[in-house]
Amino acid sequence: MDPEIEHADYMRQVMELACQNLRRPFAAIVVDPVNGEVVSEGLNKNYHNPIMHAELVAITEAVKNCEDPDWKSFVLYTTAEPNVMAISGILWTGIGKVVYGSSLATLRELGYRHIEIPAAEVVERAVDLDCELVGGIRESECDEIFAAAMKLEKAGL
Repeated sequence: MDPEIEHADYMRQVMELACQNLRRPFAAIVVDPVNGEVVSEGLNKNYHNPIMHAELVAITEAVKNCEDPDWKSFVLYTTAEPNVMAISGILWTGIGKVVYGSSLATLRELGYRHIEIPAAEVVERAVDLDCELVGGIRESECDEIFAAAMKLEKAGL
């Protein structure tokens, strides 16, 4: 199977998950590419705990669901480029690849607050930690989800 098609299929799953949280449509899944299994998923839960971003929720669930995981082989799919905190957690976990839709630049343009350091810069500065980043998969569709969520927030809904 073409890897780009596979990425698009998993991103579709992440976008469907994101639609369960229309106010904060940050969602992530962790995939074991050896068997194609989705081993965990996560939705942004920062309304309960400010550090429970989707990627970190998905990693926490993967720890619960997998006995002795091969983190380096896992792929994390997420609706948006991970912020500094999330990409740091991903790096410390050892996940080998992150695939995302919307960029931090787009989120900034839409009005989302964040620390303006791209995930690639964090990966580049990491010592003895590595992760491949693949951005822009189903980007326009993810952008639409985040734009709709921001409209809800601005309308106070």
